[in-house]
Amino acid sequence: MHIRPRRDTEPTQKSDRHSPCVGVCTLDPAMGWCLGCGRTGDEIASWIGLDDARRLAIWNELPARLDQLAVKARLLPWTRDELKSWIISTLTDRNGTWVTGVPGAVAEFPVRPERAIEIAVNDAAIEAQATDAHLRLTLHDKLRGFAFADAGPIVLALPRNRAALPHIHGFTPLGVDLDAVGSPHRTHELFDLGLGLQCCRFMLRTSSAAFADVMRRHEGKALELILRDAGAAILEESPHRVVESALARIEVFTRIPLPGEKSPEGAHTHLLPLLCQPRRDLNFASMAPEPEPPRTALPLSSQRRSAPRDQRSCSIPRPSAATASSPAGAFSGAMTSVPCPGLALVASITPSAMQGQGAFSPV
Repeated sequence: MHIRPRRDTEPTQKSDRHSPCVGVCTLDPAMGWCLGCGRTGDEIASWIGLDDARRLAIWNELPARLDQLAVKARLLPWTRDELKSWIISTLTDRNGTWVTGVPGAVAEFPVRPERAIEIAVNDAAIEAQATDAHLRLTLHDKLRGFAFADAGPIVLALPRNRAALPHIHGFTPLGVDLDAVGSPHRTHELFDLGLGLQCCRFMLRTSSAAFADVMRRHEGKALELILRDAGAAILEESPHRVVESALARIEVFTRIPLPGEKSPEGAHTHLLPLLCQPRRDLNFASMAPEPEPPRTALPLSSQRRSAPRDQRSCSIPRPSAATASSPAGAFSGAMTSVPCPGLALVASITPSAMQGQGAFSPV
């Protein structure tokens, strides 16, 4: 049975609480709940006319229903302001790692107690600066949060039409980095590796005019040729790495490990050419944490996560301290995904319409 919400009612009170709909609008014949969001047909039909209190009451019923439906990936009820509050709390509480990218091209910004981090907040974005990396998260009215039923990262997503970046194929000089988080870096030169991905790009940034001149000679080359012809120069210079989506930007300053060396404990990037093919752009399931070990090649550890401070009353999944297993079927996409037409994660959502833009994994 397919269902559509009624359009003939007006809300009794304006509400910013979005619908739980993820675009899988089919009722389970036995339980009478939607297989995508967990609501009943009557709740879906009347949603547009409900005030915030009634909408929140329905949201509170959904986790238990989705458990019975075996739905592992869940849209969270948090509004833009509640997500903003939660994002700030992850930085002030120092309890996890922010990640953006796609399989094979990812950056990590740890927020742990031992790390000194300066935080700046305005209406448009939240920025964090550590000695080894900078982070910016851009706020959107259509920003959505997703969680796993048991444990794992919380993933932020945008509508697909807001998540796409310009496709750049081949190594491309971009000029000075005017979008840099820190003002001293806005005179540094930026180069796009040209991965041709839809939702993410991986860039190099340098203050060295000599290194910039060397890299400009490779304009237009594919990644494998860049690594073959300029890999030694890149390792020697160890330029900043900038990984960016429509929502998140992580700039990493640590030295690039030499072959055989381990990634540093703090902020770092991974670039694995065999994984970051364009066809992988919308497949994030492979970045979900595995049961063992707690930290993988693309580490995403997990622990308990808290609701936004002004939204503690709303029922959401409360993960245990155990590392999450890969969400079978529910998620696929680049930074983690959910079945949600129209949304794309930095990963993506299947059947797909929301593009994932960043994931936060509590320590």
